[in-house]
This record gives sequence, structure tokens and C-alpha cells, in this order.
Amino acid sequence: MRAKQYGESLLLLIDVAEVLDKLKIPYIVIGAAAVSVYGLPRASVDADAVIQLKEGDEKKLFKTLKNRGISFEVSRGDLDDPIRLVIKVGDKYGNRVDILSGIRGIKHDIFKRVKKIKFRKDTVKIPAAEDLIVMKAVAGSYRDIEDIRGIVRVMGGKLDRKLLEELTANYGKRVQKKISALLCGG
Repeated sequence: MRAKQYGESLLLLIDVAEVLDKLKIPYIVIGAAAVSVYGLPRASVDADAVIQLKEGDEKKLFKTLKNRGISFEVSRGDLDDPIRLVIKVGDKYGNRVDILSGIRGIKHDIFKRVKKIKFRKDTVKIPAAEDLIVMKAVAGSYRDIEDIRGIVRVMGGKLDRKLLEELTANYGKRVQKKISALLCGG
């Protein structure tokens, strides 16, 4: 385990990412860690990731986490819940990683556009900036909107506006208008 004290949730995330890579389970880091790559850095006490599970992956993942001494709890959403599965990973220092699976509305092609970034000596996968913006717009909290503003401010002209248009077409007029306004400084 890489984490040696509180405040090292990203190091715990790297331990989890290593397991996911070993099992060939697609993942992307989201939340503050991903936003900090593209936008304005912000602190968070936990780290978040989205995974794509296939038949049989869940049991293998739980077994491998246990064998590595990584403690976790599992919560399952009901039919109305937008998230089917949450795996809450923790360590003895209080570091946390939330692994989300089965998020309603997430398209699997998001895993095809991942960006690999270096963190210390390790590599983690984050979504393309455009995918992160769409995820944040769909979630729609105040923090999500502020994260989008930060990404737009930092990335500016580097954003693929055509891709953003294509991605938002799948989410309806409300999300399209929200992103369009944010891209124009709203």
C-alpha cells in the first residue's frame, strides 16, 4: 500500500488502479483529481473513479481487493438510483476511494478516449476533457458547474468543440444549453 498517512487518497487510488489494470477492467479517474489536470486545482479528501464491469468482473475484483488487503464496502442502487454500484475503498489512515459502476447515461465510448497521466512514478487514466465536461454537466451540482468553468478557463481553445457538440447531443437540450453557455463564459 502506497498511502502512509491521511490525505493520500490518490495513492490509495493508484493501488486500486493497479488492481483494475491487472484485471483488465476499464476505469477512469473523475472528480477533483481529473479536474485538476484540465482545470483549476481543488482539494478533496477522497478520490473517485468510474469502472466498466463485464460479466464475472465483480467477483474477481472483490477477491483481488481482499487478497491485496484493500478493505471496501459495497452499496447497490435500486432501480431509481442513477448509480448501480458503489465500492467504497478505505484504509487505516482514513483515505477513501469511491469506485462507481453502472452510472445511468454514461456511454461506454468514454473509456476509448482516456488520457494516461503520470502521477509520481505511476500512470492513471482520466477521461478526455470533453467527456469530463459532459459528465459534470449531467451531474449538474454547483461544484460540477464550477469545475466546468475552471476547465473552460484553463483549456479554452484546446477543447474539441465538435466532439463536445456530438457528446451533448445524446443528453438533450438542457445539457446542450448548459454547456453552450459555459463555453461562452456563462
